[in-house]
Amino acid sequence: MNINPKITKAFNHFKGIIHAIGSDGVVTRNEYNDLKLWCKAHEGICTDPPFNLFYQEVKTIIDTGIMTSEELHDMIGIMQRFESKFQIGEESNRHLHYLQGLCYGILADDQINKYEIELLQKWLENNGHYLEKPQFKHLYGLLLQMNDITALNPEQHKLVRNSLTEIVQMED
Repeated sequence: MNINPKITKAFNHFKGIIHAIGSDGVVTRNEYNDLKLWCKAHEGICTDPPFNLFYQEVKTIIDTGIMTSEELHDMIGIMQRFESKFQIGEESNRHLHYLQGLCYGILADDQINKYEIELLQKWLENNGHYLEKPQFKHLYGLLLQMNDITALNPEQHKLVRNSLTEIVQMED
């Protein structure tokens, strides 16, 4: 099956966003708005199967205007049903796109909590080869320093936010 690389990128971004915004069990208004923005940004590539089917199921939930833990759980189920159809192409690109999605989701509400820090740290540990690159090594170092804290101070928040923004802006 030949899938457009933009579609696999969009899917893996979505996957990361969902995991990030669901990491603390609460979906804020800004996180919900980020999901709406994801839909709007990908309207142009949702004409071909199977992405059009995936997109329509996701958009149907988002269009309700409600994003509780139940809807989040439904989105995860949709994502899992379609995941095998979008795992085409370079594995390293899929991993980077997922990480970028995590970063998008974490940045969505401009609050970085301990659950999101743990999620990022675990991802970097499970994908250790990324730690060879300076921007990932820097982020991982920041996260390690924040292991035992419950809230970031403004300077820590700024450092992590800047590091996440740098990753979001990376090209394949």
